[in-house]
Amino acid sequence: MMSMPQNGPPVGAADRGGASAETVPSAEPEGISLLTLVNLLLRRRRMVVGLPLVAFVAGALFTAAPSRQFVAQSMFVTGEGQSASRVSGIAAQLGFTGGGPRDQSPDFYKWLLSSRDLLRQVALTEYTIPMVRETGAVDTVRGTLLEILHGPGGQLSQEDEKAQLAGAAKMIAGGVEIKVDAATGFLVLITRAAWRELAVQLNRRLLELVHQFNLDRRRSQVGVERKFVEERLEIARAELEKAEAALQQFLEENRGYIGASHLAFEQKRLERRVDLRLQIYSSLAQSNEQMRIEEARNTPLITVIEQPENTVEAEIRGGRSPVSNGVLAALAALVFSVGLAFLLEFLKRQLQANPREYSELQELSREAVGDLIPARLLAWARGLRNGAAPPEAEAPPVRVAAGVGEPEDRPE
Repeated sequence: MMSMPQNGPPVGAADRGGASAETVPSAEPEGISLLTLVNLLLRRRRMVVGLPLVAFVAGALFTAAPSRQFVAQSMFVTGEGQSASRVSGIAAQLGFTGGGPRDQSPDFYKWLLSSRDLLRQVALTEYTIPMVRETGAVDTVRGTLLEILHGPGGQLSQEDEKAQLAGAAKMIAGGVEIKVDAATGFLVLITRAAWRELAVQLNRRLLELVHQFNLDRRRSQVGVERKFVEERLEIARAELEKAEAALQQFLEENRGYIGASHLAFEQKRLERRVDLRLQIYSSLAQSNEQMRIEEARNTPLITVIEQPENTVEAEIRGGRSPVSNGVLAALAALVFSVGLAFLLEFLKRQLQANPREYSELQELSREAVGDLIPARLLAWARGLRNGAAPPEAEAPPVRVAAGVGEPEDRPE
């Protein structure tokens, strides 16, 4: 008996159909598309738009008001050539090869005007500043820069006084600027202060300290050289007296040496020795007197070309508009909010892709918080979050008598 073939799909059709069904491409594109990014920003629109708006308002409201300062400027050049040449010439004759004041370049003064020791002396100088009150009355404030800035400190510890002095020196350094013209060697000293008179007096005080430094340096150098010359002068005097004594003794012993050639030669030799010792002694004596004059000289070694009193001007600093500050703050907040939106979206996708790991993370976080925070404080915080009363506001527990099931202190 022959069996009839059943109606149905041919053999292998299902397999071919299954294969074709498996090779159908997915409708979702791989990666992140532009539409995905737009949807992400739209989902976080409150944060992306709200944070820049808040930052714009905060930046516009908290804009620092422009500060007004006064600028005093002076110009000077080192005028040491003639005095330095005299001292260096004497020093060269005596064997000194060290550089004198002429070796002080404009860059040296630039370093000197910004040194801490000099700025501390400026801070400890007493100033007189006239101040005009709102009523039109003029008050005069006198005191050191520390007293003007901090008021009379009374009894301060040594550490506090050093800290205040260092702060005042740092403030002065922030308001001092030195410019050097390499072609002419001119130096421009610029000082800034909140009051006109203080800016001028700071500039003038710095010039005085530079002048005093030059004088002290010149006197110190000339003093060392003068001591050396005095020592050499004493030696030269002794040698001169010795040579003169030898000549005198020769003349006393040989009064009638006429005709003796060897005695005439000996006399000329002794006279040449006396003349040489006399020249050395005279040169040293002249150098010693010149160095005494240089040591006592009080002429300034810098020439001020432009006085600070004639160059005071007002200067406005730090004056950005509120709109500019608001726009900058908004741009920074926009970048931050967009980055935060991407981070939150990434964490959300990681949560959806790995729910088991996220559950483990929550459990480990709770354990870590429990280890770091006391249990009672943690329970109180959870009670606040759930709307319950804090532990201090809860009713005290009621003690129940054994076997009765009612409170012990139950009223009659």
